[in-house]
Amino acid sequence: MWGEARDEPALLHPGRAVRFEQLTRYVSGAGLRVEVTGPRALLQDLGRPGQAGLGVGRSGAADLGALRLANRLVANDETSSPW
Repeated sequence: MWGEARDEPALLHPGRAVRFEQLTRYVSGAGLRVEVTGPRALLQDLGRPGQAGLGVGRSGAADLGALRLANRLVANDETSSPW
């Protein structure tokens, strides 16, 4: 649905018609598969500023400083995203 590396990061735009269909097979590719989580597990990123025209709110972590620190603590670049 979202890929910051694409020219148009959002696959859906306001005003476009959408039809959802059930998947009949697994589609391979980049993604995230969560097997088990704890009761308070969260995935947060730095948000998507500047995408309001696509209908995407800023969002992201409430505490950007803590997110950057957590990335540094696990040897990631501080702007790394879980996606």
